[in-house]
Amino acid sequence: MMAIIIEGTAWGWVFDSLKWLCAAIDWKWVVSTFVAVVIVVWQVNKQFKANRDLQKDTIRDGFHLEIYKDISVLIDVVVEAHISASNNMMMALSGIEEVVVSQSEQPATSFNNLRVQDFSDFDKKLSKAVSSLVSKLEGNEIIHKNLNIFRYALNSAHHDLFEAKTSLYQKNEKLAAIRPLAEDYINACQDIGSYIHDLQIALQNILLGRLFPKNTVPGREPLDPKFKVVVLEPQAHVEALKNYFLYETAWGKANYKTEARVRAELGIPPLEN
Repeated sequence: MMAIIIEGTAWGWVFDSLKWLCAAIDWKWVVSTFVAVVIVVWQVNKQFKANRDLQKDTIRDGFHLEIYKDISVLIDVVVEAHISASNNMMMALSGIEEVVVSQSEQPATSFNNLRVQDFSDFDKKLSKAVSSLVSKLEGNEIIHKNLNIFRYALNSAHHDLFEAKTSLYQKNEKLAAIRPLAEDYINACQDIGSYIHDLQIALQNILLGRLFPKNTVPGREPLDPKFKVVVLEPQAHVEALKNYFLYETAWGKANYKTEARVRAELGIPPLEN
């Protein structure tokens, strides 16, 4: 009955046309063409994503290279300044030892009275160079979650440098007593040099590693294990370093006392060590 109704109406003509069209279509060609189009679209999309990722990598590598260059410039300044200041102090220490040996009676004096040539200029250059580098690192901590460990290390050594210099200039001591103060300054210079070396290694690995994927710069290995080696990983080692610099060094203890005093004045609970 339904077929008779369809055949006697316009719908019957539509139905007949559809049957003819279905019979005329080459379905194998349609399916193969559809599959081919899907494959082409997938390949184009895949290539687009690959090109986009490559572009991102290129931009990131360029950004890393620029950061490396900027920080390396400041590192070079610190290296030159710390070598000059350390060598100058070693020369002064050598002179002090000669006087100590030659004089049985040593009048009390200050390091400033010895008029060590250009020492103040060398020290100012070193302090300025370290401060500039620390500031640069602080502004680029986004490149690695643990980069701030180098800021702690350099601030700690810089604090020791300042304390040693202050003791040298303010205390009136016999020459034999001035000698260990000069040695403290030299040791602080050496700590700065060691931490800078660690920083150079870390920056090469994290900023240039993608450019040289088969190579990794090994970390510093001091003969005496008491000397700290600053690294970015493993995390447990980094946490131990942070605890050392923040709570065991003179710089860390001074900061902790200052913050505790400010918190007490503001009525804020003290920090947990």
